[in-house]
Amino acid sequence: MIPFRLVLAKRNASCNATSGIVQVNVTSTYPQYSTKGLNSDNTDGVSADQARALSRWDTNLYYNIYVVNTFDSVPLSNTAGLQ
Repeated sequence: MIPFRLVLAKRNASCNATSGIVQVNVTSTYPQYSTKGLNSDNTDGVSADQARALSRWDTNLYYNIYVVNTFDSVPLSNTAGLQ
């Protein structure tokens, strides 16, 4: 086993101070996100690629984690643990 730990970034790729958290209002770019959310088969709502394109840090330097509130038109609070 190789030990490692994940920590929030203290500096972004431009060396500016950061909290390591970027909040993006997906609905301002994709209005259907507010009711449909992220869609697994890209037929309705917003695709994962569309959402990720709104904020992505260099994957060679950072591990990107995205949190959404609705998946396939179902609020995550109603998914019995989908993460």
